[in-house]
Amino acid sequence: MKFLWYSDRDVRSYLCQKQQKIVTEHEFGNTNYNNLYKMNKLFSPNPWGMVHDSTNHVPHPFNIVTDINYQFDICNLSFGEVCLQTAKNIVNSTDKPITVCWSGGIDSTVALVALLQVAPLDRIHVVLNQSSVEEYPNFYQDVIQNRLATLTHSEWLEQFNNFYTVSGDSGDTVWGVIDKAFWQHHSNFNTPWHDWIDTDVAPDREFIEEFCSWSETKIHTVLELRIWFYLCCKWQSKSMMFFARTPGMTPLLGNGFFNHISFQHWTMNNMNQIIGNAWHDYKVPAKEFINNFHKDADWFATKTKFNSGTIDMYTTVKMILNDHSTFALSDNYESHSVKSWPFVDPIYIEDWNDQYNLWPTQLFDK
Repeated sequence: MKFLWYSDRDVRSYLCQKQQKIVTEHEFGNTNYNNLYKMNKLFSPNPWGMVHDSTNHVPHPFNIVTDINYQFDICNLSFGEVCLQTAKNIVNSTDKPITVCWSGGIDSTVALVALLQVAPLDRIHVVLNQSSVEEYPNFYQDVIQNRLATLTHSEWLEQFNNFYTVSGDSGDTVWGVIDKAFWQHHSNFNTPWHDWIDTDVAPDREFIEEFCSWSETKIHTVLELRIWFYLCCKWQSKSMMFFARTPGMTPLLGNGFFNHISFQHWTMNNMNQIIGNAWHDYKVPAKEFINNFHKDADWFATKTKFNSGTIDMYTTVKMILNDHSTFALSDNYESHSVKSWPFVDPIYIEDWNDQYNLWPTQLFDK
């Protein structure tokens, strides 16, 4: 059996218990895998999630396979055209009613807008709550209220098998996962990355140059390097969270709207469109796509990226439990859970690994 994802949090907790020291899974990889981890720390002092090279140049130290293999291709389509093409593919791939998990944020609104333009309204159901409405009230009043069927998150969780569910979770990777803190600390994204890297943190320049060559396009600036790193190495980690938080979810029942190679192609052909000279210029092509469907000049001028609102308490607790207890997803999307959560039982994990062989045996050596 192969795997698509594992919880780096649970693995590190296990390693700390077993080896009585702070250690990470990256120490079990080869030299180039450790170089990818150094690049991860270059962008974030406390890096999150699994690092997996979707070009398959650097093998993962664990038994991880690639969900979507990166391969560069020319993309002459606009962002909106890619969205509509993706929506048509979704509609044609299933006979089920389609639910959209709508947070009110930019990415989930893009998914909903695209689907509304290619599917009958009675096929679309919107999963939302009060936080969703508060994040984008005009859109709710003009497009959703009294026009589309809606579900609460708890209602959706109880019956998601009856739908094909679309989520905006994987959207940030299309946009380089830029957060406001990183933006504020790097005033000039157009600085050549050669002049920017911290040699005490980053791997040598020769490796970074090799890493950039895997993109099959020019990577010159700090911004371009960040976009390429997150698309190459964090795409799978980000997209798998949709499945990890919803045990039983498979691609036959749903997927992240942006978890398609066509969006990778768009990103790598349009890195100059990811963000402009100000924070509110982040994700402008997505905002334009939404605004062309639902005119809202104030929203378009002022809407920025931030963490979308929380969901209801019942569902929050349930999904946190799912997220924390799920420590691996196999390549058939079967969810494997830590039955001893919130504690990590080393004996249970070792017995489980004897059966499934996710982690190398040297991980268990004291």
